[in-house]
Amino acid sequence: MEKIARASEGRARHVLLALLSDGFLIVTTVAVPVLGFLWFMSPLGLGFAEQPADPVRRQWADILYRLSYYVGIPMLLIGQAVAVVCHRRGHRRRGLIISALIIGAFVLCAALVLGLR
Repeated sequence: MEKIARASEGRARHVLLALLSDGFLIVTTVAVPVLGFLWFMSPLGLGFAEQPADPVRRQWADILYRLSYYVGIPMLLIGQAVAVVCHRRGHRRRGLIISALIIGAFVLCAALVLGLR
């Protein structure tokens, strides 16, 4: 009787983790195009922002902005597609890790750009 209870707990845990990982992937798949679009439109907002007086700080902000714009947006979209493919092929953990790392790196870079301006 105890073995049956443990087996059902294991199945319930597996189903719960599968639902959570699927939900996380769905939320990130919806968030990625929104983040990409917002950052794609960022030159409109950042063009009217004050530039830092320090030339070194301005240069770092420009380098990070160009990196996040020209590398970050494609990395965000392609990385999420790779995460979805990994998840569908049964590599759930790998898909979740890829998704979290890609979004985390992009948000970090964008936050640094906004913080330096």
